[in-house]
Amino acid sequence: MKPFTGIWTLKICVVALAVVCLAGTSKAAWEGDEKPEFGNAYTLQAGEWQVGLLRPTSVGLTDRLQLSTVLLGNLLGIVNAEIELTMLDMENFALSISGAGMHSFGPVLDDFSGAGGDLTATVAIGKQLLVSASGGYFWISDIRDNKQTSLVVENAQGITFGGEVDLLLNPHNILVFTLGSSYDVENKKLTPLIGGAFYAHCWGSFRLMAGFLFRVDSGWEFKNDEEDSLTTPILPAIDFWWRW
Repeated sequence: MKPFTGIWTLKICVVALAVVCLAGTSKAAWEGDEKPEFGNAYTLQAGEWQVGLLRPTSVGLTDRLQLSTVLLGNLLGIVNAEIELTMLDMENFALSISGAGMHSFGPVLDDFSGAGGDLTATVAIGKQLLVSASGGYFWISDIRDNKQTSLVVENAQGITFGGEVDLLLNPHNILVFTLGSSYDVENKKLTPLIGGAFYAHCWGSFRLMAGFLFRVDSGWEFKNDEEDSLTTPILPAIDFWWRW
């Protein structure tokens, strides 16, 4: 999970089901030139698509340039987009840079904007293990509910940092471990660490992932704040998407 993409996902964390009809050539598994489509420095290949509800829907414009948007955010009136460029793609190392922006037109949240970008480096250890680290910048304006009665997120800007490990068990099964946080320079505070552990399986072009998210506050202790629904120490998560 990349830091800015993670902000979108966590702020609109909803478990949902959808029925999507797709046409195209199916990808058999995570093998050959097809790298796992998670928070690493690799992009989709030219003409390749990834379509989901919770995770970004993406298209490979070239073999190194990818355009993405979170469909659920758009459905909720939060228009968003991200562009990612893989600058280096060597045998065992890749480096990418990305930029993203979003703006809300309601009806769930009142008018607000956000932007950010990050740099991601990925090291391949053998053919089964990818280790990634990322860091970047974010800015987000005050977020209020659509009645202007309560402040959902305070205006903030700062740096993001995180890491991910993708362990390919075989071409059809993968384990993904993520950890990330940010430092709010305007309010001078470190945001809680958000981590996750997931298992994903591939059936041709259809992929399903299940696991859990957890939050650790800056004191390195589990926190459960009744005023914030996202501070529950462990939150189950499920996602599904198509790639072809």
